[in-house]
Amino acid sequence: MLLWTTALAAGPSAGLFHDFGKVTPGGQWTHQFTFTNETATALQITSVERSCSCLAVESFPTNVAARKTGTIAIRLYTAGARGPLQESAKLRGTGTHPVEIPLTVTALVQSPIEAIPDFVRLNRTGIGGTNAFAFVELTNHLAIDVALTEVTSDSKRFTVGWETMKPGRSYRIRIEAVPPFNSGNTFGHIRVGTSLPQLPVVEIETFVPAAK
Repeated sequence: MLLWTTALAAGPSAGLFHDFGKVTPGGQWTHQFTFTNETATALQITSVERSCSCLAVESFPTNVAARKTGTIAIRLYTAGARGPLQESAKLRGTGTHPVEIPLTVTALVQSPIEAIPDFVRLNRTGIGGTNAFAFVELTNHLAIDVALTEVTSDSKRFTVGWETMKPGRSYRIRIEAVPPFNSGNTFGHIRVGTSLPQLPVVEIETFVPAAK
């Protein structure tokens, strides 16, 4: 868990911003904003509004004296997120006049080894069958090379193969649906083994929808 701190030199109305940079999915990231009440009277913070439940305002001062500073602690959760992310919160209060303190955080949510797509849908052709296949691109975003060790399917309804596009950096997974299929949905999981200890397996979900 990392802790960042940002100070706001201007008054609260100027807003607060922080970029977490590149972060991984499923993590949580904290930051402390510091602002100064530049008015001549105390600032009373009465409410908090968030753009998403993935952003928590964990603590904030309810009373900030004139010319004094206050600290707002926030936490960003990245479960289920991928790609560029921007969330915001707004603290409201009163002093010499109504006050709003807008907070904005951004991040690039990126797995160290990214599978695009990580959910593959293969459609049926005719009754009970399909010859569909799809490719999944695996990209290593780390500074070190990562090798694939194996690629397996937990269902005989999906076969897999892989090839190296750029050693240590990028790979391509081929997934093919194998009939026959029953009338319902068919699901499978592809497991891609890697040489990276902190991410030994990358998972890809596969799906053939029910017959219409």
